[in-house]
Amino acid sequence: ELARTVLDNTREGFFMVNRNYELMILNKKAKSDMETLSGMKVEVGMNLLDFTMPEEREVAKANLRRVWNGEVIDYESSYMMPEGRIWIRISHSPVRDNNGDIFGAAIVTHDITRAKLSEMDALQADQKVRAMLSSTYEGFYMIGPDFKMIMFNEAARAVLKILSGREANLGDNILDYVLPERKETFKTLFDRVMTGGSIEVEANVVTTEGEKWFHNNYFPVKDENQEVIAVCVSSTDITEKKLVENALEKIRMENEENQFRLQSILDNTPLIVFIKDLEGRYLLVNQSFREMFNRTDDEVIGNTDFDIDSREQAEHYRELDSEVINNLQSIEREETIYDSHHGTRNLLLMKFPLFDRDNKLYGVGGIATDFTERVQNQQKLIEAKKKAETAEQLQEQFLANMSHEIRTPMNGIIGMTNILMGTELSSEQKEFVQIIKQSSDNLLFLINDILDLSKIKSGKLSLEKLPFGMTEVLDAMIAPFQPKAKEKGIRLIQSIDPALPPTILGDPYRLTQILNNLFSNALKFTHKGYIQLTVFPLSVTEKEVEISFSVADTGDGIPDDKLESIFQAFEQASASTTRKFGGTGLGLAITKKLVEMQGGNIMVSSAENEGTVFRFTVRYEIGEANETISKIEPEIKADNHKLAGKRILVVEDNEINQKVMQHILQKERIIPVVADNGAIAVDML
Repeated sequence: ELARTVLDNTREGFFMVNRNYELMILNKKAKSDMETLSGMKVEVGMNLLDFTMPEEREVAKANLRRVWNGEVIDYESSYMMPEGRIWIRISHSPVRDNNGDIFGAAIVTHDITRAKLSEMDALQADQKVRAMLSSTYEGFYMIGPDFKMIMFNEAARAVLKILSGREANLGDNILDYVLPERKETFKTLFDRVMTGGSIEVEANVVTTEGEKWFHNNYFPVKDENQEVIAVCVSSTDITEKKLVENALEKIRMENEENQFRLQSILDNTPLIVFIKDLEGRYLLVNQSFREMFNRTDDEVIGNTDFDIDSREQAEHYRELDSEVINNLQSIEREETIYDSHHGTRNLLLMKFPLFDRDNKLYGVGGIATDFTERVQNQQKLIEAKKKAETAEQLQEQFLANMSHEIRTPMNGIIGMTNILMGTELSSEQKEFVQIIKQSSDNLLFLINDILDLSKIKSGKLSLEKLPFGMTEVLDAMIAPFQPKAKEKGIRLIQSIDPALPPTILGDPYRLTQILNNLFSNALKFTHKGYIQLTVFPLSVTEKEVEISFSVADTGDGIPDDKLESIFQAFEQASASTTRKFGGTGLGLAITKKLVEMQGGNIMVSSAENEGTVFRFTVRYEIGEANETISKIEPEIKADNHKLAGKRILVVEDNEINQKVMQHILQKERIIPVVADNGAIAVDML
């Protein structure tokens, strides 16, 4: 401690460095001088080279290498201090340990400025001064009142050469080395120094080696009577420093430009973007954020959620931030916020950790998407769906009710018509009754078609899964068409591939409905020739078969412009077709839907006046050979004589239908017992 006190109170600077150039000891004088020269805070442990001027680092390292070899070095150097240039004598000595090994260097600095200035004041340009000036990287000039150079060192000579392209000599006029456009400025500076002032300037000049920057310090040289007798100029090449500064400035400007561009991009995105530090203070927000919370940058940047939102909401956001910081993982949440300007808003919020280039966590980033409109649209869709479902239910209920309400009187009409046809009628009366029956049947078919189409559209039409034989179903389907075909002179042809599985699992009734529709159309529009049904397997696996069906006729055909719309509901080939043959245009629409429900598709090809071919496929499961096959009889025949004299309970709430049933049963000598409803029927039983 005593030694440190002594060192700190000496006028010389003293410091020690180890072989790694690290400061081991540093007294107050050395610390002050180093900090003044470098502009840095200097402490024990720091590397000497870090605050040594770039141009002197190699010299310093070379000198210390000599000390490591056991040499003692003593030299002089000069430095620019705020109060002016100073000259320092620097001594380097090796420091040895107990074993005599050199582990460091002791450096002592002594201010010899006063002595040097005395030498210069006396203009004693002896070898000592010249050696000192020659050993520095700075250029030194001494210029007389007549602008002639009295002295300059080698560094100055080199600068003068790149300025003029020629060798400089003592006695040359300094103005010959100054650019013409700067001569007046130089004279003004020179005159100010000759009056006793000191001036520091930075100048950039174009030399034979390119653009250079110099830091020039002008100070007066006085005689013993304090009269200015010359001007001394120290010139330091700061080109490298300027290049670094310019590069840093360019980087700074580029960073500012990049920051501006990034902010511009962020401000033009509809996403809400923000960045917070680890304390929850906002570092960056974009325009969408400012608009959402109705805040300015000044109100947000540097503040936390507690400054711009309710405490409850701020605590919630802080919990999310803590989750990201603690787990170092992104999170995603749906948030609902409310403010007086925008009302309730729905946000999809993603928060994620932010790391610097050293992979150190420095904050939390956030991106939020406002999907309020989507939520509102979804709500509207839900409401619309509910309304549609309600409307569909009402429609189905209406159709069911109308079906019941229409079927009941229709059954009465059809029943009475059938009874009437069995009585003695004139030919004209029979014609009228036949028209009534045909119209009633057509109306009943229409009701059935509309109900089927409605069920298909609502997805409530179910398919049976029954075992059946394809040949039996096809025979039963064709049988009712034989009389009409025979009457028109049309041949009905069946071509059924025997390779079809004997037992198929599916809905034989819907298959019959499909083929009935196609055969009805074919028979309706074919006046000569034939109608052919062709059936064969397209593909067969162990469990499934895909079967191809085609119904071909030699009828009127379908115009090309109608082929695309033929399967649409209420569509027919032409208006004249409806007038001539009747029909609703629902049959093919229902047929197409039924085919598609069974995993198939249907297509049509046709040529006017040549005929039409409908082709469709259906997928079925293959049944076991021992399964009971469902049969569809073309016509149910009853032996009513066995029921003669028997009593049959008729449960029917419609009076007309009661009468129809009574008449039919009594005609067969069966005794009807009528109940108006189920409750009465149960009581009667």
